[in-house]
Amino acid sequence: ANRFNVVLGDLQGNTGEGNQRNYMVLDRVMMVGEQTWSFGVGALPVVVSNDLTVQQSGTLTMPAGSVVKFLPPPTYSVNQLLVSGALVVEGSVSGRVVFTSVRDDSVGGDTNGDGGGSLPQPGDWDGIHSSNGSSVVLAFGEVRYSRWGIAGHGRRVVVSDSVVRSSLGSGISAGVASDTSELVIARNRVVDCGGVAVSVNANRFNVVLGDLQGNTGEG
Repeated sequence: ANRFNVVLGDLQGNTGEGNQRNYMVLDRVMMVGEQTWSFGVGALPVVVSNDLTVQQSGTLTMPAGSVVKFLPPPTYSVNQLLVSGALVVEGSVSGRVVFTSVRDDSVGGDTNGDGGGSLPQPGDWDGIHSSNGSSVVLAFGEVRYSRWGIAGHGRRVVVSDSVVRSSLGSGISAGVASDTSELVIARNRVVDCGGVAVSVNANRFNVVLGDLQGNTGEG
């Protein structure tokens, strides 16, 4: 999309078979307005390249069971989910929302069609990053094989009941921008990451310790 705005509702209902790479690529896509990740069962899998950006005036909602895969970026480049507006992840116990590498065949199948010839690695893509003024509410999500996991910095960062695994660096890092910012990091599990499991930078603003409870880590 060359970093122009795209309406996800205009990209629905596409199918394919017998293709070497049987998926739809979203390349340099930016979004505004209220949008829902509504690529359903039977449609082409969706793979992100060169960033997926939710602009300041945009809200992206991810329903339970959604799977988003990311291509490994070229050297010295970035491929991330960048949130300047709002991201709402509505996973559930039985239907987590998964963000992972295109090489990860354990969810959504063999998307890159190489028959298991490639394995996912930490740092395959860059993770979820939110900027100042943004809002991220992520419930029952799972972030795999990224560079920095979830890096949330904005007026609202709520990450709960989620899993971050096999990140090259930290699992979850979050910061607040003012005393009125909402920060909740609760009941998450961080597994096999190369940096700090959970990092909170309050920038000398007020934080409620009760909103940072129940997180676990291993590996």
